[in-house]
Amino acid sequence: MTTFVHFENKPPKKSLQMYIAKQAARIAMDEEIADRNSENKLYEQQQLRSDWIEQLDGMAMEKKAAKTHATIREEFSLAKKALVKVRQHMLAQLLTSEMETYKSELAKMGKAVHVNRL
Repeated sequence: MTTFVHFENKPPKKSLQMYIAKQAARIAMDEEIADRNSENKLYEQQQLRSDWIEQLDGMAMEKKAAKTHATIREEFSLAKKALVKVRQHMLAQLLTSEMETYKSELAKMGKAVHVNRL
């Protein structure tokens, strides 16, 4: 008669306490894994927030730089206009003073400048 090893070598029965201990260990491991997962999720959310804030800071700096550039461009434009006005005024004064000098020199010689009067 042949016997099968499977039936001859039956494992000893495990006690209820051993089974409960294994279940408790498995539950503890599951809770630890869940805690790690929640910590990882929290860390990822913090990273997303910090990336978002950095992006906002960068955009704000770009807007500020563009606004400053526009202000400087406007100031240069106004400075050019003011410089043109000052030059025109100085040239008008120079022409007036040269005309007066020319008239006085001609008056000394007994001559005058012809002016058309309408």
